[in-house]
Amino acid sequence: MAYKLLDAAQERWRRFNDHEPILADLFRMPTVRLPFLATVLGMSLAYADEAIRIRRLAPLTERDIARATGAGVSTVSAWLHRTRAPTGRRAERLVELSAIIDRLATVLEAEYVPVWLNRPLVALGHRKPIDVLADGGYEEISRLVAALESPTFT
Repeated sequence: MAYKLLDAAQERWRRFNDHEPILADLFRMPTVRLPFLATVLGMSLAYADEAIRIRRLAPLTERDIARATGAGVSTVSAWLHRTRAPTGRRAERLVELSAIIDRLATVLEAEYVPVWLNRPLVALGHRKPIDVLADGGYEEISRLVAALESPTFT
C-alpha cells in the first residue's frame, strides 16, 4: 500500500514538473514543499489546522498542547507549521482539548485558560486538568467545565 502511494506521488510530481516548471521551482521552496507533499500523499491537515485554531482561541504554548496530547514539543511545532498532522490517540486528545477550550473560552478570559488547565484542582484530587485530559479523562473535565457554564455556579 505504501509503495502504491509513493508511486502515485512520484507520478504526480513528474507530471507536475513536466507541465508547470514555474510552479515546480516554487515547490522546491521549503515553505511550499511540505504542505504540498501532504496534499499529494493524501495526508489531511485538518487536525493540524485544529491545533492552530485552538492556539488562536487561547494562548496555549506548544508544551501545553504536547502535554495534553502526549506528543513531543517538536511534533506539536510541526503540527502548528502544517508539516505534519496528529493521528490516532494524539488526534483524539487534540480534539478533546479543542472541545474543552471552546467551552472554557465562553466562561473564562482567554489568557486564563492555560492557567486553569495547569492548575491542580481539588475536584480532580489535586490533579491538573491538562494531565487528566492527557490520560483520557475528557468526561471528567467536561463535567467540571459544565459546572463553570452553569448559571448556578458561584
